[in-house]
Amino acid sequence: MAITSIAGIRGNKLAPSYNATKAYQLNYLEGLMQKASNENNKIAITDVRPGFVDTAMAKGDHLFWVASPQKAAEQILNAILKKKIVYITKRWFLIALILKILPKWLYLKL
Repeated sequence: MAITSIAGIRGNKLAPSYNATKAYQLNYLEGLMQKASNENNKIAITDVRPGFVDTAMAKGDHLFWVASPQKAAEQILNAILKKKIVYITKRWFLIALILKILPKWLYLKL
């Protein structure tokens, strides 16, 4: 299991190095999942992609959909038992989907 971030889906002018390291993790884990599947290994790889969790690191103005540490921990535990990729909280999947389909030229203007 690795805790990556929703931030790995796209770059961000506010924290480009953070987003870049998270993008590396997402892609590395995807490669590990493919390798394990291709070799018929029974290795369980879980990619946990949290949005904002109410911790010292997630401080700032205009944060939305902030999860409590308790809720995030419960969803992470469930993900480890059931899934390969999980967004914390689950509604962050919607943001991930939008970021993936948003044209790059439009995203760069945000």
